[in-house]
Amino acid sequence: MATVRLVPVAVDCGAFEARIIAARLGAEGIVWTLRGADGVYPVGGTDVLVFEQDVDRARELLALATAGDDERGDHGFEDDNGSAALAGGSPLHRRRAVAALALAALVVVARSPWW
Repeated sequence: MATVRLVPVAVDCGAFEARIIAARLGAEGIVWTLRGADGVYPVGGTDVLVFEQDVDRARELLALATAGDDERGDHGFEDDNGSAALAGGSPLHRRRAVAALALAALVVVARSPWW
């Protein structure tokens, strides 16, 4: 019996960026799956995985899409200095997301009937 192996083509992306990548791959007929923090409280990175036989085609498609973004100057993610951030956003954006999540959790706990 052959083993099905999934290989990451995008690692530690934000949940939204991972869904965009997955949509691009799906539009070309490449089957994908997401792994990571893509739940109710998404903290951390999300990986996009494809079948091993589709890795080369998926990476080629993503490289072409990224090259097109660079030509237009549309990087998708920019940090506070205006430069393109790494996949998943800059550390400052992640800290802000974690702080917002912590504040939301505090509000929920403060409004709970147990207090």
